[in-house]
Amino acid sequence: MKRHPWLLFALLLACSGPRHTASLHFTVLEHVQLIDVEGRALLPDQTVVLADSLIGFVGREWRPPAGARLKRIDGQGGYLLPGLWDMHAHLCWESHNDSLLFPPFLANGITSVRDMGGELSILRAFRAASMPHPTLLGAGPMLDGNPPVMHDFSIPLDAHSPVFRLLDSLLEHGADFFKTYSLIREPELAQIAAYARQKKRFFCGHLSEYVEPEQAIALGQKSIEHLNRLDDIWQHQPQRMEKLAAQMHRAGTWLCPTLVVYHHKMLLRDSSIIRPDYEQYIHPVLATEWARSREATPARSDTAYWQQKALAFERALALVYELHRQGVGILAGSDFGGMPFVYPGIGLLEELLLLRQAGLVEMEVLRSATLNPATFFGLQGRMGSVKEGKLAALLLLRQNPLEDIRNLSSTEMVFVKGKLVYHDTNP
Repeated sequence: MKRHPWLLFALLLACSGPRHTASLHFTVLEHVQLIDVEGRALLPDQTVVLADSLIGFVGREWRPPAGARLKRIDGQGGYLLPGLWDMHAHLCWESHNDSLLFPPFLANGITSVRDMGGELSILRAFRAASMPHPTLLGAGPMLDGNPPVMHDFSIPLDAHSPVFRLLDSLLEHGADFFKTYSLIREPELAQIAAYARQKKRFFCGHLSEYVEPEQAIALGQKSIEHLNRLDDIWQHQPQRMEKLAAQMHRAGTWLCPTLVVYHHKMLLRDSSIIRPDYEQYIHPVLATEWARSREATPARSDTAYWQQKALAFERALALVYELHRQGVGILAGSDFGGMPFVYPGIGLLEELLLLRQAGLVEMEVLRSATLNPATFFGLQGRMGSVKEGKLAALLLLRQNPLEDIRNLSSTEMVFVKGKLVYHDTNP
């Protein structure tokens, strides 16, 4: 069938509202190498046209309509891919974090964030911010047992809690999903699962110490955060772990391993994890917590302690690869705000390097931060790849990440909702 790109443009403009039909403003990215995370790895010398907040055209030749006002950008052979997701971060605990955190997230190509525990009033304010910001999907306060692990950002639940009314309130105040934590009991988890099914929502989070992983997956837990409990089962009950991986694959339960957490636990006394150039983005309260956490760890002379942390990190790498090999979907997340010295933006890039170290190939690593998160949220028709009709959240790199995942740090431009929000003019 012959393709008619202007039929698509007409539809996009009609859907965008009458103010756009007269102006015909387009941003035209020319001469880019397109990384297709859905299909063929690399499409050379492409033109990508942005119409308002959407991608209006992808291909070799594009003919603008009469009267169109164009902003042409020469990609100079750079590598264009969908903007990245950080699928495990904590931004919404301090109202001034927007001015601190949005710039480093965007500068590192992160155009979407799953906020895994914070205040819903802050989440709403951040979504309404006038300054450029990533798309934010959040849980609000975490749902935990009574007493909870984290008192400041949790709702403690027990047998006397009005679970459905509390969940109603979370949805009314802007929660996109529910996050469960480490001490929740099975009866309360079952109520959360039933409510989520009823409302066509989902829950995700830690594996609870009081609920067997098999039961949490059977109840519908959509993603498992970190490797808590999984590592212990893999070490001591490998056959059970194999069955558990198969269950996760069948159920469509994702894993967000946050390998950077285990890497930093191994290096917490090492000066290499400190980034002076990023300290300007860290709230003083968080900086104080990080310093105290570092001081509380054993001295370097305690070789047994640090060897244990190093072995735990190596096991984490091996476990992630094993689960990936068995078909469990992987989501890239940094746990910024949860793990000391994981910095905003670059923490996600570090996680992607560690996923490559675990054994995922470059395209699989890219999918863990692009197509997989969109699929997780059921948004693969609107986000997660560079396709006509999808949201224009884009990352332009100077170097090819399919050759070396470290090239994700060669950011040249970042687009959010079709707008250029970051441009590195000093390569």
